[in-house]
Amino acid sequence: MAVGANIANLSGCFDLSNGIVVSVTVVNGGTISTNDLTTICIGGATVKDSISFAATGSSGPSRTWLMTDAQGTILTIQRPRVFGFSGLGAGNYTVFFIAFDPNNTNGLEVGANIANLSGCFDLSNGIVVSIVYVSGGVISTSDITTLCLLDNLVQDSITFSVSGTVGPNKIWLMVDEQGIINTIQRSKIFDFGDTEAGLYTVYFMAWDTTNFSGLEIGAFVANISGCFSLSNGIEVVVYDKSDCQLRQYVDLELTISTSARTYNIYQQVPYQIVITNKGNQSSTGVIVDAPIPAGMVYTSSNTTNGQYKIFEKKWYIPEIVAGGSDTLNLVFFTLVGNAVISNFVQVAAANEEDLDSTPNNNNGEEGPTEDDEDIIIIVPLLNNNSSISKVENLIQVYPSPAVEEITVAWNNTFNTTSVLNIVNVNGIVLKTLTFVNVSEHEQHIISVRDLSSGAYFVQIINEKEAYVLPFLKTE
Repeated sequence: MAVGANIANLSGCFDLSNGIVVSVTVVNGGTISTNDLTTICIGGATVKDSISFAATGSSGPSRTWLMTDAQGTILTIQRPRVFGFSGLGAGNYTVFFIAFDPNNTNGLEVGANIANLSGCFDLSNGIVVSIVYVSGGVISTSDITTLCLLDNLVQDSITFSVSGTVGPNKIWLMVDEQGIINTIQRSKIFDFGDTEAGLYTVYFMAWDTTNFSGLEIGAFVANISGCFSLSNGIEVVVYDKSDCQLRQYVDLELTISTSARTYNIYQQVPYQIVITNKGNQSSTGVIVDAPIPAGMVYTSSNTTNGQYKIFEKKWYIPEIVAGGSDTLNLVFFTLVGNAVISNFVQVAAANEEDLDSTPNNNNGEEGPTEDDEDIIIIVPLLNNNSSISKVENLIQVYPSPAVEEITVAWNNTFNTTSVLNIVNVNGIVLKTLTFVNVSEHEQHIISVRDLSSGAYFVQIINEKEAYVLPFLKTE
């Protein structure tokens, strides 16, 4: 009997017990590697959504590949060594090779956590794969993209907006006609005041820094490489002064005025609307939206050019010559005596493109935003026909401008029910409060934090009197 001898060759006087078989299984997950990039860029200019891996030095009765998410949850168990990553969300994923005894391994299933594996198994090294989604999104602008840089003629900047962009890094850029990057900036406002005449294209870009290169002033946008995505491009044409003077253009400006900034009920209120073409080309087919404000009815009208159609509430002008002006006079009759009345007018249409504004692009809720729009506001007189400025002796509204709240303070006693309205510049009531038997030196605090920046009015009405006081709201 010796180590190394066969037990079958034992001889002499001996006896063996029963035998217990012990199985020994050797498992080794080995080492995995890949020659592919381990950052998957989804949505970029170049997309490769699969990675091929190789395993060496592994051993064991069963072997397979698996992938987990960042929390260690097993997402994939597969035989192929090529992993596809399309459809997965952005984040980090880890790939392993595993050798195991299928009769003595527990927890190897999709949805389980790799940390809960038990039994006879061995994992290879893990290779982390990062999935990055990039999208330059869609950019737009409501500004004119043809700039004529005459002094004091039009704006020399354009504001862009972007939507649907995704990615860890984002930036605005502009290229010239040859595709050379000349601007890289965080701001969405591009200033063309010192820009040479030419054709430029503005983009928004999202990118990941892994293997990314080429984003620099003076480089060609076509030479950017790596994980990135460009938005649609918006072209901007910049004319120099000599070209501007030769180029034909239309520039319509609109104003509205009245001699009656305060009014009484059952009173005629005259309005004068003036449209001017400051361009060097005639504007044809011009239509001005001139509505009848709420609380008023039409009385009369006359115009120096064209026709005001009362049922359409529009002023039709066949042509406004370069440098010319035309006037529409309207008279309305008030049916109310306690409302803030606003009259918003705008150019609704014209055959030629306006140099610095777009017709019919404002619903009037925020007041005029371009020079082809205007607004006028009138307020009611007190019941005793005193000056509107004397209201401040009876009621005070402060602070102005306000950020969070305003205080309305009374220096008078109202022995009746009074209604307090917060009204915007278009006469729309935004808030209403009711007070009964207001005593002298009483005050109320009203929140205005939900109002947008702009001008507003406090309107106080009861069966005897009506008061209106302005205030400003700021962020």
